Amino acid sequence: MISNFKSFFFNFFKIENLFLIWLILLPFGSKLVSFSIGFMTIYPGLILTLILGIFSIKSMKNWNKFAWIFSVFLLVWLIYAISFVALNGINQMAIFDVRSLFMQLMYFIVFLNCFCLIKRDIFFRILKQGISCYFFILLFFGIFEFFNGIHFAGDTTAKLVNLPISNIFDAPLFLYDNANDYLLYLIFIYLLKVILTKELQENLYQRLFYLVIILIFTLYADSKLCKFLVISLISMEVVKYFISKKGLFKKNMPYLFSLFILGAIFFNSQIFYGPRYKNGINYRINGMHFIEKENSEYRVIDVKKKLNKKEQEEVINFLNWRENTNPNKSTGIRENLILNGTDFIKEKPILGIGPGNFRKRHDENKVKNYTGTVNSAHNFPLEIISQYGVFAWIYFAFLIWIFYQFLYLKFKKKNKSLDYIILFVLCIPVFWLIPSSYLYLDLNWMLIPLLFIFLHTKGNLSSDINDKILY
Repeated sequence: MISNFKSFFFNFFKIENLFLIWLILLPFGSKLVSFSIGFMTIYPGLILTLILGIFSIKSMKNWNKFAWIFSVFLLVWLIYAISFVALNGINQMAIFDVRSLFMQLMYFIVFLNCFCLIKRDIFFRILKQGISCYFFILLFFGIFEFFNGIHFAGDTTAKLVNLPISNIFDAPLFLYDNANDYLLYLIFIYLLKVILTKELQENLYQRLFYLVIILIFTLYADSKLCKFLVISLISMEVVKYFISKKGLFKKNMPYLFSLFILGAIFFNSQIFYGPRYKNGINYRINGMHFIEKENSEYRVIDVKKKLNKKEQEEVINFLNWRENTNPNKSTGIRENLILNGTDFIKEKPILGIGPGNFRKRHDENKVKNYTGTVNSAHNFPLEIISQYGVFAWIYFAFLIWIFYQFLYLKFKKKNKSLDYIILFVLCIPVFWLIPSSYLYLDLNWMLIPLLFIFLHTKGNLSSDINDKILY
């Protein structure tokens, strides 16, 4: 019995099993059996990250120069952040940023060391399983939320209680308590799943099926950037399909001719564009009511029936003016965040204003442009350039270098297996603008190590390759 227990124990703690469990735990983050120790939250995923990092440290001897250079850069970046906090005073926001930089370093170590220790075919099979589980959980619970309007309680759901019922009530949130964050995760993990799954790369209908579901979620969440991203991905898939099928145009001539006739009729007919595209402000008082009390009885009165045409226009113009001058309006806030971030960069262009200080200064109202209660950058380049200066520029230089290598392999070596990896990299600048803050997301932490592994394998993720060394 003891020998069986020892066998189970050692098999369970094999690096392959720990890596798979770690990947499966990623979607749940600190929401799973977590507890606070003051300056940070302890949770299973964090513990497993530390265990994998320690257990696999011996494999760092197999790293190549780039891996060492980038890991040293991440370490120096972390040391700078810790030193800044030690010299300038500790606060929760600074600690939160330091933790993010620490996890960024640990994710790089874990991914690369696991890649070195596990045979390449097994590594990619486990990575594919983990990412597929991640995507399944996001999609499954997203569909559940969409059809039922049931969400995990949080700040967003607390705000929904006081809003009129609309599509936003059915937009998925998952554990992120934010529709934009959920959509970012879903699109990011979807693209990784396509990169890692050859069968999915060869199945256009399945890819379009997933993208259409994600598009519906973006429409309900009214996320402009995510809508743009998903529509671009769908358009790319359709155009790519038509280009690849040389005889498709001739074969589908009757359908294309039918579409041409439909288009001609559309543009030669009187069209109702609806509030999304034309005169949206005129719909503001539709369905608006007020209540009158008469002889102990309440009457619900339609505003449009009570007001004459001129009064209706005055009310509409007033509501429009109030929205456009509202300091909490999203577009105005983003503009002011950019202006404030630019001021921070001008103030300290070399080393930045330090970890956590973008949010801290907004909370303390030490900014020129008002942003209401919003204190996060909503712009990753602005977030890290303003706080870390030269470290941010070096980080982006590494990313540009990796992207250049992918392009070189694609066009000089005619490597078709890199198509979706390059598409993934092209989406990254849009990813940076979607969440309120990007530095603390595990998507950010896993980005560089995964790109580096894809680059090392030249996009060839097939299971017939057993080379596992990075040099």
